[in-house]
Amino acid sequence: MHYPNKKILIAFIIVIVYAIALNEWNIHSIRKINPSGEILNARLLVYNSAIYSVDNEWYLPQIKNFIAGNGFTSNVNREHYDVRRTPVYPIFYGFHYLIFGEKNSFYFIRFTQILIFALATLALYFATFNFTKNKKIAILAASIFGFNPTLVSYLYFTITEALSPALVCFVLYFLSKSFVKNNKKNWFLTGLFFAIASLCRPAIFFFAPALFFAIIYINRSTFKRILLSGFIVALGVITLFLPHVI
Repeated sequence: MHYPNKKILIAFIIVIVYAIALNEWNIHSIRKINPSGEILNARLLVYNSAIYSVDNEWYLPQIKNFIAGNGFTSNVNREHYDVRRTPVYPIFYGFHYLIFGEKNSFYFIRFTQILIFALATLALYFATFNFTKNKKIAILAASIFGFNPTLVSYLYFTITEALSPALVCFVLYFLSKSFVKNNKKNWFLTGLFFAIASLCRPAIFFFAPALFFAIIYINRSTFKRILLSGFIVALGVITLFLPHVI
């Protein structure tokens, strides 16, 4: 699909500006509601930057424990967990922690998440167009996603929801690329991003049956291509899932 780079850039900037404006208004409201800084879920700012979440205790300590030589775990005193937390977001936050330090990590991660979200909005646009060949439907889908206040409000939190919706869009984008250009590279990237998305938010794994039927439909001309494409997708998934399982 040929689409003017200028329009893509403008759409990208509009989503970024909207996301920043909405979230800055949100944290301004939090400062007014909770001026004393009491620990209230989603009503407290961490270092006056990101919005506090009770899930922080699950996702943020891993990098500190890892650096201290205690393993990549949220609680060094617990050997067995009732619920296992997926590794993608702790690793994602961990890079910010290593680069910017404790305080600044909460400031800069907001903008990384906004940039990824804006890219995901464009990815959803192209994915929808690749499947439908209809610009209006593609613009509608991208607009519903990119200007959804609930999704956008997650971007100033340090939680998986700040990243997982974007990862789903990237899965759909590479799946649509496989639909348009059926080759090994696109199928491998589809599997790889499916693994990343699932290891960020486990519920995304339930997208697997849809992906399975998409492989069959796109390669319905020959059974050999179904097996080959399925194998390549599985290879992309295993590339990340196998180290995590081990």
